[in-house]
Amino acid sequence: MIQTITIARNRQARRWALLLCLLITLYPHIILSRLIHYTRFHSQSTESNLHKIASLSQPSTLAIQSESSYLTPLLIPRVSGTENNTKVQEYIKSTFKSLKSWVVSLDTFTADTPLGTKNFTNIIATKDP
Repeated sequence: MIQTITIARNRQARRWALLLCLLITLYPHIILSRLIHYTRFHSQSTESNLHKIASLSQPSTLAIQSESSYLTPLLIPRVSGTENNTKVQEYIKSTFKSLKSWVVSLDTFTADTPLGTKNFTNIIATKDP
């Protein structure tokens, strides 16, 4: 009986020793591979994103008279429930949907206004949800 317990303990000790050796051997490799992946991903995405962000601040994208302006489609009367409101909503949704890794969701609700009860929609754009 004592010999059986000793053998079982030795097996368990060997298992723990093997697991510890594997962990000690593999852990640095796992951390290093994650670090390399993180560095590659963020250095590339940051550089390309900086160019995109810089292009967004060009005066032509904000000039109201410009056809390529982001503001032109937004700066129209757009009372909730009207055709103009729908146009602006579609413009915002399509702009974000055309960008990589953005997800668009809608939050629709009803509220009382001086013109009566109106339906409203919040457009929620989430990057990398």
